[in-house]
Amino acid sequence: MDKVEKKKWVDKSMILLLVLAFIILATNVPKIQKSFNSTLKGTYHSKQLPFVTIVFDEEDHHSFYYYNRNETDKGTYLQETDKTYVINSPKFQNLKIFYNEKSRTFKINIDNETYVFKQTDSVPTIINNSND
Repeated sequence: MDKVEKKKWVDKSMILLLVLAFIILATNVPKIQKSFNSTLKGTYHSKQLPFVTIVFDEEDHHSFYYYNRNETDKGTYLQETDKTYVINSPKFQNLKIFYNEKSRTFKINIDNETYVFKQTDSVPTIINNSND
């Protein structure tokens, strides 16, 4: 094989390898993205309530935390369906929320008003108010 034929073979092999890698990545990226955003977890804030934080911590027995300037609340949450969760705490008793995994948001009724909360961090940020 002369040099020109070898180069053409190498070029075609590289293109074929790149196309194959692209196909594999394109078919697996949606699965990978779904595994990261499929559940309600992390830290959430609302533009309408800038001083309120809601936290969902899967690893801490599905703990739910609510913080605002004057009040804190802690409870649990459970997944009822793919998009429906139920919060249980002293402030929120059996409150259903609907999670939109695509926009990473949910709506919640607080003091007879409905607010939209958006995930600001996938890591639950727990606020410790103790003076230890």
